[in-house]
Amino acid sequence: MHSARQLEARKLADEAALLGHAQKPNRIAWRAARIRLTAQLRGLPSGSDHPLTRTGRDYEIEPIACTTGVFHPKLSAVIGDVDAHLLVGSGNLTFGGWDGNLETVEHLHPSFAADAIADAADFFDLITLADYIVTDAATECATLAAALRGSIGPARRTGAIRLVHSVGGTIAADIERFAGELGGATWLTAVSPFYDATGVGLVALATALGCDDLRAHVHPWGAVAGRGLLPWPFDTSVKVTPVDVADH
Repeated sequence: MHSARQLEARKLADEAALLGHAQKPNRIAWRAARIRLTAQLRGLPSGSDHPLTRTGRDYEIEPIACTTGVFHPKLSAVIGDVDAHLLVGSGNLTFGGWDGNLETVEHLHPSFAADAIADAADFFDLITLADYIVTDAATECATLAAALRGSIGPARRTGAIRLVHSVGGTIAADIERFAGELGGATWLTAVSPFYDATGVGLVALATALGCDDLRAHVHPWGAVAGRGLLPWPFDTSVKVTPVDVADH
C-alpha cells in the first residue's frame, strides 16, 4: 500500500524521466514532492496549476552569450501588479541550490531596500545595452526593469542597501561609488568561506575605499573545509581583524 506522497513522488519521477532526467528520477521527484508538501503545509493552494507548487519543475530558459567573462547571476524577481520581491544569493535555480546545499540569500523589498530594487532595474536595462551580452530576451528584460521601478513608488531611498553587479562596470567601482555617496567607508568587513593567502582583492578594495580598518568574519562554529583552499588571508600586507558579524 502506497501513501499519497509516495504516489505523487512516483508521478513526478515519471515526469522527470520524460524531461530527460531519467538518471536521477527518484531524487528529483522526492524533492519536487517535498516542495509541494511544504507549500501545502504553509497554506498555499495545492492545485498543480498554482505557480508556487511548480517551483523547481517548470522553466523557460533563455540562453545568454557573453563575449567576455561569464554571465552567472543568482537573482529571482517575484513581480506582482504593484509590488516586487527580490531574492539575491548564491544558490543556482536547482533542487540543490534551493533545497539541499548550504547557500545564502538576501530577501529585498521596496519597503526597506528601494535603492537595491532600482539597482536591479538598472541591471536588467544594462543587459539589453551591453555590447558584450547577446540575448533575444531584451524586451522581457526591459519589461522586468520597468516593473521593478514601478514597485518602488514613494518608498524612501536611503542608500543603505545596494545591489552591485559587473554589467557596465565593475563591482569594486560600484562599492567605491556607493560608499562615497554615504560619506566614505569607516571599515570594510569581508564574509567569505575562502580567501587567497595575501588577500589581494580585500587589500585592493580597502585601498580604493581609503579604509585601513579591514575585518573578516570568523564563524563561531569553525571554518568550511575546502581542498587546497584557505579559510583566512594569512599573509596580507595589512592587518585583518577577526570579527563575528552577528556582533556588529
